[in-house]
Amino acid sequence: MMKQHNQSIIDNIWSHIEAGVYDREDPIQKLLFLFLWIPVFQASVDIWVDLTNNSRKRKDHKISLPTGCSPKFSYGTPEAFGTTDQLVVVDVDRVNNYLTNDYPNIDSMFTHTPPWFHNVASRLISQLGIRFDHITVGNVWNVFGHIQAHFTLYPPSPVDLLEIPPSPDDEESDYDTEDSHDEQQNEGAE
Repeated sequence: MMKQHNQSIIDNIWSHIEAGVYDREDPIQKLLFLFLWIPVFQASVDIWVDLTNNSRKRKDHKISLPTGCSPKFSYGTPEAFGTTDQLVVVDVDRVNNYLTNDYPNIDSMFTHTPPWFHNVASRLISQLGIRFDHITVGNVWNVFGHIQAHFTLYPPSPVDLLEIPPSPDDEESDYDTEDSHDEQQNEGAE
C-alpha cells in the first residue's frame, strides 16, 4: 500500500510544503490540514482498498491461496475453490447497539480538531458550496486555500488558539522532517 497509494500523497503534501502553500508551524494551517486531509486520505484509502479487493490477481502456482481472481471473489465464493465459508457472521444490529450504548458521542471520536475550529471550518465549507465527498487529493489544496483565506481575514481569538494541542516533539514519524522525505525519495530512486 505504501508504494501504490501513500507515496504519491506524501509527495503531493511535501511539494506544497516546499512551495510554501502549507506552513506546518502555523497552528491554524495545521488544524485546517487535519480537518481536510484526514477525511480526504481516508476516502482515498477506501477507493484503493475497493479497487484492490475487486481487481483480478495474477495466477500464482507457488501459493495455496486462490489466485487468478479477485480477493472479493475468492472470499465470496469458497465453493468455487472446493472449500466452505469459514468467515464468522457478525450481527450488525448487535454491533450498532454496542456502539450506541458504549459510545453515545461517537461522532466526536472522528473529529480531529477542536470543536470551535471544526464548527467554523464546517460552516465555511457549507457556505462555499463544497461537499466533503467532492474533495479529493487532486483538489484539496484549492479548498485549503479558500478556507485559509477566511482565517487570514478573520483570525480566531487567542482563547481559541489555547485549545490547539502541541505537537509531540519526541514522537516524530518517518515523514516529519524534510531530511527523512529526501531519504525516502533517494531510496525510491535506487
